[in-house]
Amino acid sequence: MVADWGELLAPLLTGAIGAGIGGLFGRRLRHRRVQRRMRAGRAELSARSPDGWGPSLSRSWRTYVATPRMGALVLHRRFRRDRAEHAMTVLAVDPGTRRPRARELWSMQAVKSRVLTVRTPEGRLELAVPDHQEDWLRERLAGPGN
Repeated sequence: MVADWGELLAPLLTGAIGAGIGGLFGRRLRHRRVQRRMRAGRAELSARSPDGWGPSLSRSWRTYVATPRMGALVLHRRFRRDRAEHAMTVLAVDPGTRRPRARELWSMQAVKSRVLTVRTPEGRLELAVPDHQEDWLRERLAGPGN
């Protein structure tokens, strides 16, 4: 028999309480950061070039902070010191979206995301955006009603 149940339960309860508090406040802080970026005209997303064009973008998913404008998209990596930007012209945004594949989920920014396909002069670009930002991003890139 255990002499003191407090010694056994204290680490378990401490971990559970910490996870609960961290989960609540962590979600709230992430949501506030996303809203602040959207007001500033930026979004955090995952992007890749399935065609593998150019040295600037990879075929695998990478996390970027994007600044979408009508007919243009500027991407830069979050924690890079040089803050190199990849500016590209957007010709069209495909009307359909798809759910990420099971293997893709591990390397994307948001678990509940949709994959938009954007046509550029160099080729296709896939953007994985959170569900709640999909319409916002599409409207910023292609204009209202598209």
